[in-house]
Amino acid sequence: MGDLLMFLADNRVIIKAGIISIITESFNSSHSFEQFSEKDALINRLKLIQPDILVISSDLLSLNITDDLAQMKIFAPDMGILVVSTCQSHDKILVLLDSGISNCILQSCEKREFIEAVNATINHRNFLCSGILEILLARKTIRRKARPNSGGLTSTEVDIVKLLSTGLTSKEIADRKRVSIHTIITHRKNIFRKLAINNSTELMLFAMRAGFIDVIDYSI
Repeated sequence: MGDLLMFLADNRVIIKAGIISIITESFNSSHSFEQFSEKDALINRLKLIQPDILVISSDLLSLNITDDLAQMKIFAPDMGILVVSTCQSHDKILVLLDSGISNCILQSCEKREFIEAVNATINHRNFLCSGILEILLARKTIRRKARPNSGGLTSTEVDIVKLLSTGLTSKEIADRKRVSIHTIITHRKNIFRKLAINNSTELMLFAMRAGFIDVIDYSI
């Protein structure tokens, strides 16, 4: 990891100090940190400068998380966002994920997972800590018509499910498979229709339950 600018948004001084300590201790490169205790101050700063990564507590996000994310992305479209969830409620975690957050950890996660989450977020790869995955899988979040190893997917669609579930974009998959992006988008629509799912989180959970990928494939 090269030098980076990290924004830390949390109303707890000790938490922000701990994150800075872990990053400084774990990486050889020098990094710059800016700290925020309020969302409005964070938004105003994003209008002036774009960090490499924002680590933000779920407590600072409003009930309308989708609007918060959209506003942040207007000013910092290339910024990676890592949300630290302050609770282990299944329903509240689903709200975060359904709002478009693909990088999320529990505040109780281990130091190793936090470092992995930072690396993944900076490199624009999805990351959910093992604690969140366990909560989602334990509640069978994707209990739908489709069952593991079912759904009528073709071998090509299964391959695309695996690639989408590990965080690749439609363009990246198209480049890898040497087909047009429109072909991948069509496959994606067909996959979602066959599995009766609505978002990438449900797709990832289906892929794990079907045995297409496992927790390690997704989080590292």
